[in-house]
Amino acid sequence: MSEETFATPDLITYVVNYNKAVAGALAAECGINVTEYCMLAYLGDHVEAVKPATLAAIVGVSPAMITISADKLLELKAIRRTGAKRSPLQITKVGVDLVRDADIVVAQTYEEYFSVLPANLRAILDTGSVATNTSSAAGNRMREGHFFAAFEILHAFLTVEYYLTNVSQISGMSLGEFRILFELDAQGVPLGPNELGAALLLKPSTVSFALRRLEQHGFIVRLPDPGDRRRSLVWFTDEGRAAFGNAFVAIENVFTTDIRPSVRTERDAYKDIAAYVVASLRKRC
Repeated sequence: MSEETFATPDLITYVVNYNKAVAGALAAECGINVTEYCMLAYLGDHVEAVKPATLAAIVGVSPAMITISADKLLELKAIRRTGAKRSPLQITKVGVDLVRDADIVVAQTYEEYFSVLPANLRAILDTGSVATNTSSAAGNRMREGHFFAAFEILHAFLTVEYYLTNVSQISGMSLGEFRILFELDAQGVPLGPNELGAALLLKPSTVSFALRRLEQHGFIVRLPDPGDRRRSLVWFTDEGRAAFGNAFVAIENVFTTDIRPSVRTERDAYKDIAAYVVASLRKRC
């Protein structure tokens, strides 16, 4: 991995963990998930009714997921249908109130999560997310007459995670499994499960499950730890090295072209942002 590359383990870690932080806050405070929030946000910003299939394309999820989310929001009376089943959807007064509450939760999570950033990096993050969302119908959102940066960040990060997940699955592994291989490659030495969990901010159970899956794929091998024979380290097999190499090239292409072309200075700034945020998160653990 050369210094010219964009993707880093920290970059993926801070994207994934921010999405988790928002999802957890929305579930705890408002009783909705991220997909339901994005649906309400879009419907709240548009007076006209929207077809479920159109919402699926805008939110970036499958039509089946939109159907499940719509059913829940209908039960909550947050949206209504304009006709029979599968007809266009509109937000209700209950939905307007709910999305306003959710907006506050998202804004608070945004402030807490990125509070460690200096002003120049915060500005780069905000500006970059706007540019990433420019071509999306769900981007460039206003809230109470002001540009809503917190929503732009969430929408951009969800887009990034969507691409990363797709690329890793095409490569025959989950995003979590790819992240473990990425950390091994970045460190350049065999690592133990505890070290991987600490670096990637993953629970021990999550690391254990991912390592079992990687072993089943034939992508890693366990080695005895020279310093402590009671524990093992993990390292690439030849097949795992090849799988990681292919996935890394694809993900690097996603970051630099599919999501949005970026120049070297911007890539370096995003690496700095990720390092700041992930270092802060590790201190909290």
